[in-house]
Amino acid sequence: MIATNRKVDGPDGGGAVRRESPGTGPASTGPGSTGPYSISVTDAGPFQSTKTFLQGQNATFTDANGHKITVTLNGPGTGQLIFQSTTGSGNLSQILLNGTDATSTLTIHGATPLPTIVDNGSMGTINAQQDDLTGDLSVTGGLNNLRLGSASGGHSITVGSGGRLNLRIPTLTDESLVSAEAIGTIHANQWTVSGSSRQQISAPSIQNLNVRGAFNEDVNVSGTVGQFNVGSLSSSAIRVQSSIASILAGSAADSEIFVNVTPSLTTLPASASDFASEGGLLKNVRVRGAFSDTQVAAWNIGTATLNNLQPNNNGTTFGIAANQVAHLHVTPAGAKTMTMNKVFAPFAQTSLGGDAVLRIVG
Repeated sequence: MIATNRKVDGPDGGGAVRRESPGTGPASTGPGSTGPYSISVTDAGPFQSTKTFLQGQNATFTDANGHKITVTLNGPGTGQLIFQSTTGSGNLSQILLNGTDATSTLTIHGATPLPTIVDNGSMGTINAQQDDLTGDLSVTGGLNNLRLGSASGGHSITVGSGGRLNLRIPTLTDESLVSAEAIGTIHANQWTVSGSSRQQISAPSIQNLNVRGAFNEDVNVSGTVGQFNVGSLSSSAIRVQSSIASILAGSAADSEIFVNVTPSLTTLPASASDFASEGGLLKNVRVRGAFSDTQVAAWNIGTATLNNLQPNNNGTTFGIAANQVAHLHVTPAGAKTMTMNKVFAPFAQTSLGGDAVLRIVG
């Protein structure tokens, strides 16, 4: 018996493998027989094509929206543009980079969706300010600068060590950032989630985070945070092991701002054992607008200013916990400002109105 495999094109430019086997009847016993045949079709997936580019070279293509896109690599390395078509046009499915280092720069001109980007080396700069990242971005080594138009779709940006990451992306939705290297700056207009599952920023340290509008991402930092400025903070867990120099928020709701608090704790600390160790510092925290159902805790708090405390929280305690607070300024909604200075143990707890409290532990 003789079996044959034939490749056939699908309607979308993809393909399938068709396996034809002669039957066992008398009409199929010789060469050139016409049957009977049994046919099975197995999808082999869409065909791919690639464009390779080297240092100083441009790779160009026209995407599915008719936009002409130019991709350039300066510095060491090679790159491949991978398409799910045989024509080398349409939208990209992957950008693959090899042999790059901290002096390499990838630049993309033209607005197009960016799918998976994989760099198996390090990278100085990825500059794609017109483009939406719709897949994962992964750099094995360090990455110094990342500039995108937006990032969305429930994916992650993962960066190894070796540099200092500076990120500028106006709009991020359902996006996580995992960096093994220190983060210098994060600049965005908003960083939000579209559903109930929050994403996370994870890094050894962050020098400056500035999000002008809404922010409801979790943050996990194993070292220090310098400036943390957001337009509004909601449904976020900000957890830092060592210290925070300054937090400034237009409003804060349903969130945690914890410095060196036991990782499993999600409520306001009630004793010294709720802190991983003594010595965590929150130097300054200021919420200019409404402050509601939010926990703020650090062993040492310098200045805390809550300008519009919403005291009623359906019987659930919230507020501030510390071993000592140098300066506290709280203005409950519709009430006068309360000011307290040099508050420390054995002072225990005082009401800030309604369900809000200042709790001193230790």
